[in-house]
Amino acid sequence: MSGQAWQVSFPPFYTLQKNEETRKKQLDAWSSLVIEHSRKTSTSTIDLSEIRRSVLFTNSKIERQASIELVEAVFSQLVQKGNAIWKDKSKSKCLLSSQTFSSLAAALYNWAQMSGHINQVCTIFELSQGEEISGEIFQNVPEEIIIIALKLLQKERKAELIGTDGVKFF
Repeated sequence: MSGQAWQVSFPPFYTLQKNEETRKKQLDAWSSLVIEHSRKTSTSTIDLSEIRRSVLFTNSKIERQASIELVEAVFSQLVQKGNAIWKDKSKSKCLLSSQTFSSLAAALYNWAQMSGHINQVCTIFELSQGEEISGEIFQNVPEEIIIIALKLLQKERKAELIGTDGVKFF
């Protein structure tokens, strides 16, 4: 866990801090670690109880494991920041994106404009895995996350989802 290794060896890091300023810094640090972990493991669907038991939230050297309250606070912050959405009403599972959904939406729309795909239909697969999207921030992003970003564009009337596997940009 590259730049934040000292924190994972600091026992209080595993307990949700009471002081508001300290808690904000703690949650920011955890959010960065979660996103970094997600990138490295190519994980986008998160079960909070499972991830709490993972190496990410457990340090056996100092005999610490994050409390469920801390894990919930970290993912609530990621939802607030736009990097995650809850998959269930009980908030036990979420969909996590290393980029915010709004930045993915903007990148998708920019790509559609720059590549001449306005008033064209694209498949969700093309937007995730296609040859034309090489180097874009949404390349290799799971289709489920692409769809969330496209739903944002649909709300702005910049795109319309077609069935479960297509989109038309306006």
